[in-house]
Amino acid sequence: MLMINRSIIRSTRSLLVTSAIGSSLPSPSLYNQNSNQRFTTSTINLDKDIENNNKWKIPNGFNTGIMVKNSLIKHKKVPLITENKKNITWYTCGPTVYSNTHIGHARNYMSVDIIQRILTNYFGINITHVMGMTDVDDKIINKSIQEKSTIDEISRKYEYEFINDMKLLGIKPPLFTTRVSEHINDIIEYIGKIQDNQLTYQSGKSVLFDVGKFGFARYNILRENNVNTISDDNLMDKNKKSLEDFVLWKAYNEKTDIDGNGNPVYWDSPFGKGRPGWHIECSAMINSIFKDKLDIHSGGIDLEFPHHQNEIAQCEGHHSTCKDPEYQWANYFLHIGHLSIQGQKMSKSLKNFIKIEEFLEKYSASQMRWLCLLHKYNDPLSFSEETMNRCIEKELKFLNWFKLINIKIQEKEKEFNISIKRKYKETRQLFEYFNLTKTLVENDLLNDFDTPNAIERLYLLTKKTNEYIDIIDTDLLYHIKDYIDNTLNIFGINCNSIVAVEKSGENHDTEKKQEFLIDQLMNVRLELKKIVKESELSKSTKSSLYKISDQIRDNSLNEIGLRIIDQPSETKPYTLEWLDKHHLQLIKQQQKNKK
Repeated sequence: MLMINRSIIRSTRSLLVTSAIGSSLPSPSLYNQNSNQRFTTSTINLDKDIENNNKWKIPNGFNTGIMVKNSLIKHKKVPLITENKKNITWYTCGPTVYSNTHIGHARNYMSVDIIQRILTNYFGINITHVMGMTDVDDKIINKSIQEKSTIDEISRKYEYEFINDMKLLGIKPPLFTTRVSEHINDIIEYIGKIQDNQLTYQSGKSVLFDVGKFGFARYNILRENNVNTISDDNLMDKNKKSLEDFVLWKAYNEKTDIDGNGNPVYWDSPFGKGRPGWHIECSAMINSIFKDKLDIHSGGIDLEFPHHQNEIAQCEGHHSTCKDPEYQWANYFLHIGHLSIQGQKMSKSLKNFIKIEEFLEKYSASQMRWLCLLHKYNDPLSFSEETMNRCIEKELKFLNWFKLINIKIQEKEKEFNISIKRKYKETRQLFEYFNLTKTLVENDLLNDFDTPNAIERLYLLTKKTNEYIDIIDTDLLYHIKDYIDNTLNIFGINCNSIVAVEKSGENHDTEKKQEFLIDQLMNVRLELKKIVKESELSKSTKSSLYKISDQIRDNSLNEIGLRIIDQPSETKPYTLEWLDKHHLQLIKQQQKNKK
């Protein structure tokens, strides 16, 4: 019977609140009720789930307090426990470098980047992140034939594109990148160890993994029903003992294993000429750095079967024997949800294949990050103009809020001698709301990195702050702004940095002159609107004069990035904001989408 550390389970559960788990969020009024109350979740019967599971075993070590959906226990939420204190070993399946990087790749690696930023920058956990590049594969050989080049030229070309695209998207690179071509000897030795453990057999000159000897029940950890599922190793079924068996070493075929320059593609080995099977590559590369244990393995949901299932079997077959079923090589598998284009699978044949380069011609890297933040990393995501418009709208709301707050802080600093401090009781409700928001955001992040809920809570805090904007104390306003800014920075979003433009001493006089001219223009505009409103001119004349007034506002925005916002105030019935190119582009995108 599996021994469970009940205290770990209970302590992890107590960190979650039901409002962080549900899809609905409390309204601003609900934030102020029972602010000290904490609820434990009743949605996870973890004790029963683990007791009924005879495959995944909860690790011993440091309890991070985070619950994650672990594919090794049917995507159920379990405590994230690290075996080496606050350190995580993490492997990500990189791309097979034979084609352009697309937005499906962006969704996958951006989501991993966000999770790792949260773990490192919020929870203070150190991550050793390794990514494996597949640069030896049938698809690369076929592409080399199409482009009449070597497989090395093809793989280097598309690997460079991938790395550059990830950089353009603001995705942090892994600490180490491994390539199949650099680990051929490691792979050969790795297969040899599996062979020593009597978990292989030979078919022709190819070496296959014997799932039957490993154990079908043990093999089916990610998917139960693999009956009648044909493997992807291009071998005829009659050459295999069972459909689940897969290739570790693929024998050289002199007719097909030729690159675009006519060079044979193979390596010598004790098994004969050939090259690695697809699944063995990752296993051997992981072993070269992490040896016999791994905390977290991530990849797209499309890799769950057969790639990751075969990977687990290989690793456990390498480090143990068929008589040692208790050995657990990886503790957690995190799978990123599939990205579709308007509900359809992305495909070149359907002409909905969007390269990163094409995406960035229309949208920004930050908008791709917002897209990932506003959807759970493990949920399916449908890419469309409507979805992107929601991302643009959300980014604009935060940008506008930071602009407003920076202006208000500057205004209040000028009023310092007049009104030194506001009364605490006037903003106590906002202060409590602020503290509760911080608690709930933390619970969202503890609850399987629930960024959609966390973002919505930050947005609700901006709305609540606006309600108190005229009476709030400058210090509290600063702390709220700083908290929202820091939290977004953890996610990789830099709204406040975009809007915070420092004035240099050299151009201060020039800016004062510009402000004087703008004020004069605004006064003319106000007088014009006042005259039109109070006069008895014809409707057509009034309409023409109002149009001129609006043109001053609209042209100022379009030509020089000056946004004029009318507001009901006797002292200054308008506000002026200088917008940077990024902010101005977002507004133009939004206006275009509304037409």
